[in-house]
Amino acid sequence: MSEKSAQHYFRTTSGILYSYLICLPLLLAYEILILISQPGQDALIRISVDVWFKSIFNVFGLNPVSTTLLLAALFGGYIVYKKRHEMSSIRKKYFAFMLVEAFVYAVLISFTIGFFLGSFLNISSDGYLASLTKLQLIALSLGAGLYEELFFRVILVSVLIYLFNNFFEGKKTSILLATIVAALIFSALSTT
Repeated sequence: MSEKSAQHYFRTTSGILYSYLICLPLLLAYEILILISQPGQDALIRISVDVWFKSIFNVFGLNPVSTTLLLAALFGGYIVYKKRHEMSSIRKKYFAFMLVEAFVYAVLISFTIGFFLGSFLNISSDGYLASLTKLQLIALSLGAGLYEELFFRVILVSVLIYLFNNFFEGKKTSILLATIVAALIFSALSTT
């Protein structure tokens, strides 16, 4: 891939249209894998942010899975409508590149984290995660990528930027503070 093609790929795929289109099958795969990896269980093992969202739906008497999928479809319909002028120029091969890119990042990060946890913190994976099946681990990996990114990077950072813009003059300051605060909240919730 030439430098110009690579720049076009990264600029194009960083937009909301490609992000939505690549995430939708992952959301469906997560929901299906959660259900088939834990048949007959009352309390399904899910990602914490997913549990938060689904608890809110339960409070209103809504079916959590159906409501999640309906909201994803409505949000997708809005994105497709807003980006309809880009629909004819979608490059299908970019989705393959995105999957390869995600796989490379996942492998590098998992080895780095595994090495760091084992070498420096002397933490092993024996315990709760070791008791889960491969299918459950795959489902939880998909859910973490979707729900935690959606909540902590999209929703929380956006809300914090909006709030900090009311207190600080520079947009860069608001973005930096929002990123730091969201990372601290994520870290605090991840360790509890």
